[in-house]
Amino acid sequence: MKPFYSNTQFREFFYKLVNIEMFPEFRETAKEIGRYFLDQANYEGLEPENSQKHSVSGLYNKFTYTPEAFSARMTQIYQNLEKKMFIPCAFDSGIITYPATVGYDKEKNPIIEDKKYSVGRFSNSAIKELLMQSAPANLLDGAWLQNIQPALPSDEVRARLFSIWADEAGNGEAKQNHANVYQSLLTNNEIFLPPVTSRAFAEYPDLLDEAFIDPVFQAAMSLFPNQFLPELLGMTLFQEWETTPTSYKKVKSFEKRGLDSTFYRLHTAIDNIGGGHGFLAKEAIELYLATKQEEGGDSLVQEMWDRIWNGYVAWATLEDFGLELINRLLIVDRKQININLHDPDNPHYFPELTDPAKQKMMDLIQKHATVADSIHRAVLIGGQSLSKLFKNPDQLLESLVREGYVNTENPKESRLIKLFNFEGSMFKVFNKDDMAIILDWIESLRVTQSTYSNPIASSSEQKTRAVEMPNLLNSGEESNQERFALSIADEISKPIEDEPFEEEAALMEAMIRGGWITPNDLEESRVYSTPD
Repeated sequence: MKPFYSNTQFREFFYKLVNIEMFPEFRETAKEIGRYFLDQANYEGLEPENSQKHSVSGLYNKFTYTPEAFSARMTQIYQNLEKKMFIPCAFDSGIITYPATVGYDKEKNPIIEDKKYSVGRFSNSAIKELLMQSAPANLLDGAWLQNIQPALPSDEVRARLFSIWADEAGNGEAKQNHANVYQSLLTNNEIFLPPVTSRAFAEYPDLLDEAFIDPVFQAAMSLFPNQFLPELLGMTLFQEWETTPTSYKKVKSFEKRGLDSTFYRLHTAIDNIGGGHGFLAKEAIELYLATKQEEGGDSLVQEMWDRIWNGYVAWATLEDFGLELINRLLIVDRKQININLHDPDNPHYFPELTDPAKQKMMDLIQKHATVADSIHRAVLIGGQSLSKLFKNPDQLLESLVREGYVNTENPKESRLIKLFNFEGSMFKVFNKDDMAIILDWIESLRVTQSTYSNPIASSSEQKTRAVEMPNLLNSGEESNQERFALSIADEISKPIEDEPFEEEAALMEAMIRGGWITPNDLEESRVYSTPD
């Protein structure tokens, strides 16, 4: 029977893998985990649009290896990604995809369809959340190759893989070590996590369970560099071949936001396919299969190629943050979307913005309740014993709000917070992390938030509405045309005068893809804010 792993298990897997010398018995489980993920390879390449992966639908299909076919496929994949280099990242365009209820079937089961929502550009605070959630993977950057060259005679294939690994590790320069570069990025953004090898890191509550899936796959596969060599070759090709065009988007985004882009700029340069890691990975595969041709002919070549491509596609389509990360970013920026499109009179706004902060606060109360119970028996809040309220955290929080212990407009000036100051009666009762939880809960109570009721219109709806759009951009006025570079139908960014739009709908769609128009949000639309 094939194993099944729940997302919550990957925290423990991560801890044991980064401390494998302490858990040698875990190696067999690690091998099962590696095979589990290889079996999940999605050769159709259909990834959710919110995915942090950059799949190219239809180009991950299996094919028979020849050097010519291999080169042609990799060129197709790269060119497809290259076309998208200038389309804004989702956190800049603010366009997300989320499942919504659009109706009910005969059995009254909800009919769910993915809908695009334009929620406006995400803040730098949301980007910092993204950086934190990416920490488990990026603090293990290069992990899949960490055991690729033992103290034994080498060959040209392993030499190339080791060259890639040496760059990832910094070539003996600590400041060039990719994990150190990312650690600096976290620190510069005031993101302080426990040491990556500690149990506290694996159990860090603010990290999503899903953040550990990718590094667990890498670390598990790395333990078997001989048994999984073909798959590791494929994994290396994916990671190094698709990175330059996809990292470029983050570099430009971070630079515009005034954030440090060193980590992503580093990968944009070093992973290039002209002579960098992408080139080395492809060359290593060609050399490896050439030796298999000599050893066993075409049948052995194809057998090994199937395993290489399995490694490539498994990592390319590996489950990642997806909707969980989008949920978190929406919460950080206090944005909500209506996921009940079937009944306009009864919207279902999602996510519930107070829930995560409230749950942490309730956990904190329960953590301290036993000690606090005996001390606070004589204390009353709203006429109720605080000792009694500790047994009902939800009711306690309601009482704190009702009795004026919180100031949502200025959380640090809350009566509750002042109790923990030097002059307060509860000084040093809570540590810095506990105080952050309390402040987050108070801030979550603010009623100010952005709600988005309608998804982006379909193509037919856009065409109907487009006639209302002034013909400014196709007016032929050179001063207007030079202001815009739109992502047109083939998703290549080019000046608008190079591609006249005969239909208004095509123009509108291109402006949305290019980030010039944010549907339902005039102030977030770049076309509105662009100077004359």
